[in-house]
Amino acid sequence: MSGDKSLVKKVANIKEDTPYYFSANTFKSIYLNEILTNDCIIRNNVLDREKIYKNIKQYFDTFLNRKSKTRYILRIFPNNEGNSTQKAFLVNNSKAENNKMYIWLPTKMYDIMEKSQYPVIQGKAIYPKYFKITSNVGIVDYRNQFVYNVYNTVLEQFALYLQEEIEAPRLNSDTDMPHRCKRGDLIYCIEMGFVGSWGEGITKEYMDYSDSEPLINIAELYKKHLSSFLLIAPSYGMRKNKTTNPALYPFQYYLLTTTYGSSKKDKQGLFYGKKEFGLFMDHLGSKDYLHDFDIEYQGKNLKEIAKEKYKKAPFIGENNGQFNSEKELILQNINEYNISLADLWSAIPVDSITDHAASVWKAAANQLGYAFYITRQKGNIKKGTLKVSFFISNKGSAIPYQNYWLPQLVVRDKNNKIQKIINIDKELNLSRIPLSLNQGITFNTAINIRKEVPKSLNGMQIFLRFVDKKHINENMFILNKKRNQHGEYLLGV
Repeated sequence: MSGDKSLVKKVANIKEDTPYYFSANTFKSIYLNEILTNDCIIRNNVLDREKIYKNIKQYFDTFLNRKSKTRYILRIFPNNEGNSTQKAFLVNNSKAENNKMYIWLPTKMYDIMEKSQYPVIQGKAIYPKYFKITSNVGIVDYRNQFVYNVYNTVLEQFALYLQEEIEAPRLNSDTDMPHRCKRGDLIYCIEMGFVGSWGEGITKEYMDYSDSEPLINIAELYKKHLSSFLLIAPSYGMRKNKTTNPALYPFQYYLLTTTYGSSKKDKQGLFYGKKEFGLFMDHLGSKDYLHDFDIEYQGKNLKEIAKEKYKKAPFIGENNGQFNSEKELILQNINEYNISLADLWSAIPVDSITDHAASVWKAAANQLGYAFYITRQKGNIKKGTLKVSFFISNKGSAIPYQNYWLPQLVVRDKNNKIQKIINIDKELNLSRIPLSLNQGITFNTAINIRKEVPKSLNGMQIFLRFVDKKHINENMFILNKKRNQHGEYLLGV
């Protein structure tokens, strides 16, 4: 196992105590049966909202709290695994091999579904060798009204929970940001992990579906209850597991093109707004990374639409399990498709991470997401006038999709005490800095600021910093400049 613990300080917070120590965000998958337990279902198939909320709070309070040093990428709520029986229940099922089936549902929900028109679908594990008794797994049929009611209720209660106010982590103590935040502020984005093994969008088990409506209806629930968050579509990503049922092509087209963000609905009854779903794609390090999107629908190639997704929403990747040998392809995929985040350690045993794998990880981390550089910086305060100028460029693979960072000028005296803080978000919008990656040239954006200030500030030092508006992360890093102990960059005296 690699002992390399050097840090890539490209982004705000680094989690040193886990294999994800190069990542700015921590990935977590929360399965449905970890929240929906048997005691959440009472007589006549009624769901106990109070108990569901209690379970949500008990689970998420452990990490969505003031001690957090990261924002999270949450996959909610998968109901099927692909290579592990962990968290599964083994139930009797006459249709399954050996009359046994693994499910990731509370047994009460399973029993209700088995008595309905749309029982659990008999499926197979993606990696059967990990299943000791049987390769048969239960696949949720989304035509079942009770399944719809479950997701509607669980997502409703989860959204309510995320509104809870807590004390902000406040990793930087000298900013003027609020000391309170909501639990939801600790989330970077939410993967809509409701369909397929691991919640990654595999739809090969739905061969008898005559249309996409059942799957679209569940996705609409995420839009309904979690419209304020960056939502990531349960895209393909398992190469040979893409759907061969043309009736589901509209679902794939919907994931690529639908919008959300408001409570309004269009003529088809779908929520819409100014935001689009981001995409999740497995198998970073593939020669044809968007293989699973190679589908024609209504005269349009879905792969071509997917290639442009990064312009409006995050593109999240996951490695292909061959991290020791696929460096060039991994970096090529990141650059070609503007991947902004990646769960690169997934499927790799921690004790098998070699020094080479660690070097690949660092190289990938240095290319992922936004990467800001500043040049030709200068500034001074004379005769009560503050003047600052610099050039800023983004040499990363993506833009900041969240409006977390507030750019500020900080004036400090000779004793290093703050005398004035000036917000410059009107002059500097990070999301509008054009990407330079793959362009052959660097796009530099000129920033020129002039402010009238008290003459008592004449001759003092001026620093630039990017603070987290919710007081969660430490200040954002600029890659090519050294910063002081406060996470600030000197512009001039």
